[in-house]
Amino acid sequence: MPGNPLPLQDEKNQKGTLGSIPTKEKELRAPDNILTMVQNIEIDNLKPKMLQAHLMLLTKFKALEQADEQIDVRYLLRAHERYLLWLNFLSSQNFDTGMELIPPIDVCYIWHLHLLSPMRYYEDMLRIYDPLQKFPDFPLERLYDIWVKNDGHTDPESESIWVNNTRQPWILDPDDSSDLR
Repeated sequence: MPGNPLPLQDEKNQKGTLGSIPTKEKELRAPDNILTMVQNIEIDNLKPKMLQAHLMLLTKFKALEQADEQIDVRYLLRAHERYLLWLNFLSSQNFDTGMELIPPIDVCYIWHLHLLSPMRYYEDMLRIYDPLQKFPDFPLERLYDIWVKNDGHTDPESESIWVNNTRQPWILDPDDSSDLR
């Protein structure tokens, strides 16, 4: 071990350090009412129901995992293809505000993954679809309500619309080894 640490340099004049910021700017302070302001902010995704919904969603995703990595990769590639079918289907629809379809769970998985990169998602939606079109939000609350009510990922209306419009099964078979498109 070295005996002495490296000597500290004078921080007052170093570029890119707090010492290089004029004193007036360093004294930024939070308003006295910051706690009151924070308590008045309500964020939908931080409500207990939405936290439970997100945890249940992640649990459902974890249940999709297979012991064989090759099966997982093939499953995810197929899920990606199906997600593109979902996006194409959504782009061809004009949705009522009350209509909230859910996709199959594998499509939810890829949609959720896409949403984890908000800027990319936003750019993709603008690039692919008419910017004036109302594009449905990820149906997390509806998924949760269905899972709690039915103890499974099923919605007869959504399933019927999916099968009729995509010619794909509602449940993606992880053991399907047919060629990818």
